[in-house]
Amino acid sequence: MFITPVKLEKPTYIKFVPINLPVPCISNELKIGIVRTSWNEYLVGLLTERIKQNLLDGKIHSDNITEVLVPRSFEIPWTAKILAPECDAVICIGLLIKGETMHFEMVSQSVAQGLLNLQLESGVPIINCVLNCLTEGEAEARCGPDTIISPCARWNTTGVTVAGGVKGNLSDQLDGPEGIFVYKPLNRLYVADFNNQRIQMFLLNQSSSTGVTVASNVTFPSNVYVDDDGNSEPTVYAALYKSDCVNQWVNGSKEAVQVGGECRSCTGIAVDNEKNVYMSEPTRHRVLKWSRRTNTTTIIAGQTDQPGSMSNQLRRPQGIHIDRTHGTLYVADSDNNRVQKWLKDAQDGVTRAGSSLGVAGNDSASFSDPISVTVDEVTYILYVADFNNRRIQRWLPNATEGETIAQGSSMFSASKSLIGVFSKEN
Repeated sequence: MFITPVKLEKPTYIKFVPINLPVPCISNELKIGIVRTSWNEYLVGLLTERIKQNLLDGKIHSDNITEVLVPRSFEIPWTAKILAPECDAVICIGLLIKGETMHFEMVSQSVAQGLLNLQLESGVPIINCVLNCLTEGEAEARCGPDTIISPCARWNTTGVTVAGGVKGNLSDQLDGPEGIFVYKPLNRLYVADFNNQRIQMFLLNQSSSTGVTVASNVTFPSNVYVDDDGNSEPTVYAALYKSDCVNQWVNGSKEAVQVGGECRSCTGIAVDNEKNVYMSEPTRHRVLKWSRRTNTTTIIAGQTDQPGSMSNQLRRPQGIHIDRTHGTLYVADSDNNRVQKWLKDAQDGVTRAGSSLGVAGNDSASFSDPISVTVDEVTYILYVADFNNRRIQRWLPNATEGETIAQGSSMFSASKSLIGVFSKEN
C-alpha cells in the first residue's frame, strides 16, 4: 500500500490508495539485481552478504540474483539503469565516508537523485542501500561485523593460545613474539617473531596452529602492521628494532623495501588512510611520519633527543595507534607512564590515560611502563598493555581510571604487546 498525497482541504485528510504491483506473487520467481561497489570492499562486502542472505531467507532463488561490481558509488545509477529492464527489483549497495572528502555531498546527492530518477523512469523498484557516513568508525558500526565490543563487556579470566605456546623455530612455534596484528578482511593473525627474525601468519578460522612465514631474515622485528593496498595480498610492514628502520612487503613479495629513513630502535608502527607510515623512535624520544606522496620523513610528536614529561615531550615512546578517520595519534609514552593523544598537526599532546606528570603506579589510574595501545574507533575506548603491572587495561572515553580486563601472574604472562582486537584495515 502506497500513500498518495492529495490537495489539503478542510477537513484536512490524507487518502490511502492501494496500488497493485506487476510482480510475481511467488517470491522465488523474482529476479533481483545487485549493484555494489568495490571501493570499501570489506565493509560493502559484509553488507552485501547480509542482504543476499535476507533474499535467500525470503525464498529468492540464488540463480535469480544477478550481482554486478562497479568501482565506486558514482557508477551505480548508470549500471542499475542497464540492469533494471531484466529485473523485478535492483538493490544498490555502496558506502560513502565523508572524512576529509570535499566532494562528499556532491557524490551523495548525485547518486541518490540518479537512483530516484531511475525508479520513476523505469517503474522498477530501485532500493538505495548506499550508506552515507561521517567517519570510518560510523561506517563499521552500521555495516561491519557483529563484533563491536560493548564498553561493559567482560573477558574470560583464562586466555586461549591461538599461536605458539612452545619456544622454537618450527612453523607452529614462536620465540620471543612481540608485535601482533589481526587483519580482519582475511581473518589472519600476523606476529613479529622477534628471536626467529621472521613475520609469521596464522589463520584464525582454522583449528590448526601451524603458521606460514610471510617474511624471513627480518632483523629482530619488534612490531607488525598489515594494510590493504588493493592487491590480492595485503601489504605487510615491520618495525626492525636492530636494523633501525621500517620495511614493507607488497602483495606477497619476499623482497623487502625500506620505508622512510633511519628510525633508531624502531618499535611502534601504524599506517593511515593515505598510506603514510608512522613509527616510534624510543631512543630519540619522538614519533616520525613518512609521507608516501613526498617520500619525506618528519617529526610529529616529541622533541629530538630531549626526553621529558611536558605536553610537547615524550620519554621512550613505544606502541602507537593512528585514528584512520581523523588522523589523531595515540602514543604509549612508556617511561612517562601515560598514553598521550596528539591531534592532527598539533604541537602538543594531551594525556588520555595514566599520569600526566609521568608518575608510575599500580592502581587503576596509573601505569608502569605501558608499551602498547590500540583504540576502538567505533567507541573510542583505549586498550593498553601495562607491562610492569602485567595487565591489559581498558579506558573508556573521558575516564579518569582504567579497568583490568586481563591479568598475568608473572612478568611475561601478560601479553608483551597488546592483542589487536580492533586492528584492521580498512
